Amino acid sequence: MKGWDVVEQVRSLVSEVEQAVSAAMAAELPAELAGQDPLVRRSDHADFQSNVALSLAKKAGQNSRDLAESLRPHLESVPWITEVELSGPGFLNINVTDSAIVEQLGRRSSHERLRVPQSQAGQVVTVDYSAPNIAKEMHVGHLRSTLVGDALVRVLGFLGARSSARTMSATGARSSGC
Repeated sequence: MKGWDVVEQVRSLVSEVEQAVSAAMAAELPAELAGQDPLVRRSDHADFQSNVALSLAKKAGQNSRDLAESLRPHLESVPWITEVELSGPGFLNINVTDSAIVEQLGRRSSHERLRVPQSQAGQVVTVDYSAPNIAKEMHVGHLRSTLVGDALVRVLGFLGARSSARTMSATGARSSGC
């Protein structure tokens, strides 16, 4: 795909954590379970959280907390992971070093497009949204659809899509946007 070739990709920090959890799973679980989604998400309790032990415990024939505990040392051995806390029935709360975050930002900021690939290159997208009713009193609520539509057009354009914005006025007349 055209856009993917142009920009060297920088893996997101969440994908790096997913890879670390997957490696821990490969070391502790049978092959048929090790390839499952590591279920890593952002967390209110840590930088990231994985509940993979809850998901796979029954299939692995283990207690979910024990399974999480077996994954923990593998994650703690990763140099850029500072802490792995076990909570509840088997949640893994994972914190990463500040330098890992700064390094990630540095790799992205060194490129004009922040190393975001043009994954939608070659796509043609029409965004249809309403325009304020010019026959009524104007208020901020009238702008919501226009602002969301314009934001979508801009994001899609940044991702490489050719986008066309269409607005519908209260009179039914169409006007062409971007």
